[in-house]
Amino acid sequence: AELWVIRDSNFWPDFPTSARAAAFFTDLDLDYVPDGVIAVDQIALQTLVGGMGGVVVPEFNNDILTGDNTIAKIHSYWEPPPALIEEDEKAFIAWYAEHKQFMTYLIQAMRQKLEADTRSLNPIRFGKAVLQTLNEKHILIYLNDPLGGGLAEGANWGGVLKNVTGDYLAVVDTNMGFNKVNAIVRRSIDYAVTVDAAGLARSQVTVSYENPSTRQVECIQESYFEASYDLMINRCYFNYLRVYIPNGSTVIAGDDGIGSIENAGIEAGKQVWAQWMVIPPQGRQQFSLHYYLPGPVLQQVGDRSEYRLFVQKQAGTDRTPLHVTVTLPVGTRVLGASPGATSITGNAVQFESDLATDQEFWVIIK
Repeated sequence: AELWVIRDSNFWPDFPTSARAAAFFTDLDLDYVPDGVIAVDQIALQTLVGGMGGVVVPEFNNDILTGDNTIAKIHSYWEPPPALIEEDEKAFIAWYAEHKQFMTYLIQAMRQKLEADTRSLNPIRFGKAVLQTLNEKHILIYLNDPLGGGLAEGANWGGVLKNVTGDYLAVVDTNMGFNKVNAIVRRSIDYAVTVDAAGLARSQVTVSYENPSTRQVECIQESYFEASYDLMINRCYFNYLRVYIPNGSTVIAGDDGIGSIENAGIEAGKQVWAQWMVIPPQGRQQFSLHYYLPGPVLQQVGDRSEYRLFVQKQAGTDRTPLHVTVTLPVGTRVLGASPGATSITGNAVQFESDLATDQEFWVIIK
């Protein structure tokens, strides 16, 4: 792509940065500055529709959307009518300019139900759906108003890259292939840290990918339209991977089996290391980054020591599997671990979790 446009404004995982970019493009295009930016993904829409007990979209033949079919309906109405594909190019261009209108009418139908049909709503069910989508980062909120923005950030609904005490990790993927394949790509994260007697630590993060598509397609990074959402999903995965680690870390090696890792600088107080990868249908790929953490990672708490790790979820993703192994100095005794260690064997503690939300781990030793 030769132009930077509003669809690219979500490039930054720090949502306030992306929101300000979206507001800039809105002002440039529509000549007004919005009071805030709210990001919503398809999982959020389906969850909210389910929480509302379903909605009817009058503009689309009174179609009924539920908590089970909303995403499928979004995909279906994204596609052109079969007869249109065979018509002239002018008719297709006219349709393409409006092909996402279903989203507008869906939001209107949801708003109408909230404002005019409140008796049909179960407030507890809907409230749980709202909280779930916010807590799982399927909705993000950025407001220019300092009070409102502060409340959203304080509730962890603002998508800010966190500044934390202790160890930190965030893995961020950006699909740059002009397609929808990330909807089916399987990803898992493995993080291992080994702490020595002085409290210094060596870390390794490994990110594994699998593109389960069975479609035979050439991997060409260019924008082209296909008349089925399913075809847009079943393509090659052109991924720009970024790994965010504590500033001051010393990287030893990065290896994904293809090329060299790139130092992408400092962002939100974190070191950023990046790698470009292309994963064809039925392809698998693994990326590893080895590094020393800056300074001692064990914090003294009375007569005990504590290791803390904060793993931040990428907004808009689902439940990425996460495996964490913490190997502590020989001779130490593990007094506690949270949340619920899978196993504690000698000085090694393992956690099996997922990134439905941000995850914080701690281990107390003596």
